[in-house]
Amino acid sequence: DKFILMGSNKSFLRFAKNPNASEEDIAKQYADFAKGNDKFKGQGEGLGRGRLDTVRAKFNHVASMTTDGNYLYLATVPNNKDAKTFVISKVSLKDRVLSGEFTPKANLKEGKTLGDLYVTSMTFKDG
Repeated sequence: DKFILMGSNKSFLRFAKNPNASEEDIAKQYADFAKGNDKFKGQGEGLGRGRLDTVRAKFNHVASMTTDGNYLYLATVPNNKDAKTFVISKVSLKDRVLSGEFTPKANLKEGKTLGDLYVTSMTFKDG
């Protein structure tokens, strides 16, 4: 199985379990794992570092993400430049390229926007 570890700035490391790591594997993985480099690998086919590029959420950070097995969904958090925008980004897991973005709609109290919310956890349910 492969995993994605992502920073709030949408930089990521795609890595995999490596329970039978050789000494050579351990040495190669130190750049990605100062600890655990004998159990995981971040270098190799389909693995490594990258950055997710977005359009509507270009200058926003993310604090949560979820997946449906085909796509990765990210939710933005407010920032100093734009505290009113809230964007959900959809990224293909096959090539890690943006597939879509949208701003959800909700009935909120007067004067409030979805950009006021900090989404700290997400889950994907029932497609």
